[in-house]
Amino acid sequence: MKSKLWEWNADLSFSASATAHDVTGIGIYGKGALEAIYTGGDLTVAQIEAMTSATLTAQWDYRGGVTKAPDLLA
Repeated sequence: MKSKLWEWNADLSFSASATAHDVTGIGIYGKGALEAIYTGGDLTVAQIEAMTSATLTAQWDYRGGVTKAPDLLA
């Protein structure tokens, strides 16, 4: 059974400061477990959240934010 996008999005959470193995950065959690740490320093929590959210109508563009996704079935 496929999960719905809103269920998948609900499994993700973010922290402005996470540390693991002496690495600190923005934490990305899946169902409460730390899955990744972003250490680049040039993105905000909100930008990372927008990049990792599942949506059928938008895609993230590093040049300008969220844009409408192309219709690949057209």
